Amino acid sequence: MLTLQPRTTTTLTQVRCTRGSCFGAVTAAKARSSCTAAKHCKGHLTMAKAQKNDNSIFEEAEDGYTHPIADNYVVLNGLKYVRPYHFDFVMNIKRRQKGKTLVELFLHEFPQRSREYYERAVSEGRLRQMLAPTDQQGLVPLKEGEVVRHFVHRHEPPVMDIPVELLYHTPEVVVVNKPPSMPVHHAGQYRKNTVVGHLAAFHNITDAKPVHRLDRNVSGLLVMARTAKKADEFRAQIEGHDVRKYYVARVLGIFPEEEVECTAPLAWDARAGQTIVGSIAEGGKEARTKFRRLSVAEDGRTSVVECMPLTGRTHQIRVHLQHLKHPIANDVKYGGDGLIAFAHSPIKLDISCPEIPQGEVATPGHSEPSDECEVSHRVDYMGAVDSVGVAADSMCPHCPWLAPEGWDPAEVVPLWLHAQKYSGEGWE
Repeated sequence: MLTLQPRTTTTLTQVRCTRGSCFGAVTAAKARSSCTAAKHCKGHLTMAKAQKNDNSIFEEAEDGYTHPIADNYVVLNGLKYVRPYHFDFVMNIKRRQKGKTLVELFLHEFPQRSREYYERAVSEGRLRQMLAPTDQQGLVPLKEGEVVRHFVHRHEPPVMDIPVELLYHTPEVVVVNKPPSMPVHHAGQYRKNTVVGHLAAFHNITDAKPVHRLDRNVSGLLVMARTAKKADEFRAQIEGHDVRKYYVARVLGIFPEEEVECTAPLAWDARAGQTIVGSIAEGGKEARTKFRRLSVAEDGRTSVVECMPLTGRTHQIRVHLQHLKHPIANDVKYGGDGLIAFAHSPIKLDISCPEIPQGEVATPGHSEPSDECEVSHRVDYMGAVDSVGVAADSMCPHCPWLAPEGWDPAEVVPLWLHAQKYSGEGWE
């Protein structure tokens, strides 16, 4: 039985060397002692020299080495939010990015923010080239391998308030029941609101290494390694097709009674942002999934089906079920019924017609009510940062709301697809 221990956290100060081997050291002493380019390393960044305002927020910034703790989270209206936090984002310039200015690079790679924002971030020392002199920040063309840093106020999308259930753990392996709406690991705007983040914050497991993935809105068994050796073993088994995965899904219609195998090739449509059925000649890849009917609803509108993917293409089960004319019932992206998704949503998806009291301004993500709308109670999905003890950042495009700008509450609706079991040597 796992004993939950209270955790403490250390604020990481900015002590990264940009040239030597000490990159990643968390104290000035370690930076100086481990650096192979000692003449470049003073145990701290020159960032403070460029910053014209109060430096205290820089000292409190988190980075990729900071583990989440339980106090980072807050629950509002059945959703689990992460308290917004300052984060020091670090990136190395790739060959395709060299020659651009700092502002040009970020406008191209991260177009969600405006030129005005990036120019101001450079002038205030929040966006910086580590090899450029203070008075040349943003003006010197970037070089391949150069380090740039972006100090941001991070807002993460909320997830359903369902805990990551710890089912099994040893010094080498951890198995959890993954809740829907939560990604497995750091991706996009998600960092702490992930399975890996919740394991660190609520179970004090900071070494979980995902070896396979489940889509964000899919629930079920998730197996992770805790050592590099075990991770390599698991990945080799998965890539060698030595592991069988079994899912259950609720699909539209009466699924055939006999076992069905779908072999439609699949391709990724980058423009549409989804997987499509495409021939091998058109760039599609081999894909095979077996299906077996488990039950049929009394009204005949849906069936429960066992799904066994024999290959591992993106969204394979979802697209193959759509191809068989039995899409997952609430999977609106791949042919499901939007009304079913709406009716069975765990949160009130009344955002198309929110009730906005007279004299108030609509919050981001909410539209004004239309004449045709029958207005019902509106759930305040956004929340304000000051309600959870966080001060708004004057340069943050997401403040004063907790959720990031453009977040859609429909993103937390779970998909009726659940990872049920795995079989293979050492997996039982």
